[in-house]
Amino acid sequence: MPEIAVPLALGMRHERLALGLSGFFAAASIRAADTLLPALSRDFGISAGKTGVAVTSFMLAYAAFQLIYGPLAERYGKLRVIAAALLACAVANFSQSLAPGFEWLVVVRAIAGAAAAGVIPICLARLGDTEPLVSRQSLLARYSVATICGLMTGQWVSGLVADTLGWRAAFVLLAAGFACVAAILASLARRDETAGDWRRGAPGPRPGPATLLKSAWVRRVLCMTLLLGLLCPSVFAFVPTYLKLHFALSLAAAGAITSMHGIGGLLYAGFAPALIRSVGRRRLARLAAALLGVGMACIALGQHWLWIAAGCLCAGCGYYIVLNAMQTAATQMAPSQRANAVALFAFCLFAGQGLGVLLAARLVDTAGIPALFAISGALVILLILELSRQLLPRLDATPP
Repeated sequence: MPEIAVPLALGMRHERLALGLSGFFAAASIRAADTLLPALSRDFGISAGKTGVAVTSFMLAYAAFQLIYGPLAERYGKLRVIAAALLACAVANFSQSLAPGFEWLVVVRAIAGAAAAGVIPICLARLGDTEPLVSRQSLLARYSVATICGLMTGQWVSGLVADTLGWRAAFVLLAAGFACVAAILASLARRDETAGDWRRGAPGPRPGPATLLKSAWVRRVLCMTLLLGLLCPSVFAFVPTYLKLHFALSLAAAGAITSMHGIGGLLYAGFAPALIRSVGRRRLARLAAALLGVGMACIALGQHWLWIAAGCLCAGCGYYIVLNAMQTAATQMAPSQRANAVALFAFCLFAGQGLGVLLAARLVDTAGIPALFAISGALVILLILELSRQLLPRLDATPP
């Protein structure tokens, strides 16, 4: 099926703004619990490592439900699925604020992850439908501003609210934001004409995500995505805990320092179009490896919280360079099944994060957080260098 570039009319601007708000709140919900882990450890009387299960339950549910949302978006329309997922996020986050015990919180956190799974990946698929490949990586970099701001806000504001009103209030605030954006997307979805396109495109049942795995190219992209999630973003869930326990900082301060990871991403997003044109994807990937290596080393070896902040900034910039390239590859794996392709990509990324948090929690309890960052930093550099050698040349050779 050939790609069709939709002109950026006023209605499309409104849609992209709504998609940005959706990504903002979904991203905020993904990382909101990171800063709350010390408070959960204190209130429920469990170790810092064990509180990571609250992060893992969200991530694994988020990953698993990608396999459901992709086909739903192909069948019923991407905007409709996003609106329904946002409403479910509002209900799930409010339920988290009522959790009577840690086990209950873990279960409801998993439900919240299942709901949030239908937001950002389907937004990316919708953007891929409306933007040609030649300018898509720049558009996705700009869209990442919304998700990065959401991650930063989730980490910082959740800590600030927890210090003043308690950790339950942080989930109430998220629920209110999701409810507002769900109403906006529901209005846009009622005017969406693409819901039945799959029926008009070809007779018979629509192929599911599993059919894409027959392609060696798709399998290679997904394998590298799984390893990226396993090695990089999962370890940053423990930075607030490290800052709280090792440097005796408040949760609000720990969240603000950790949000420097997002500032690094914003720096890349601001310069992405110029960098992609002048440097190219492969050299940009090598720069990402260097930035991640320096950032992880600062966190592992730093003896002052300023080193941790600098490490988060460098590592965040490097990570979002790589993630942007991987997202672009995901939107081009199967243009005729873009929702399924991006859903598989998100499944691998967040399955890697969920499993990575489990492994990281074990390492945190036995060897400590500095060792976690030292090991992860070395491995992720090797992964990115391999990515620049195998994956990015194929993407550069793809016609627009």
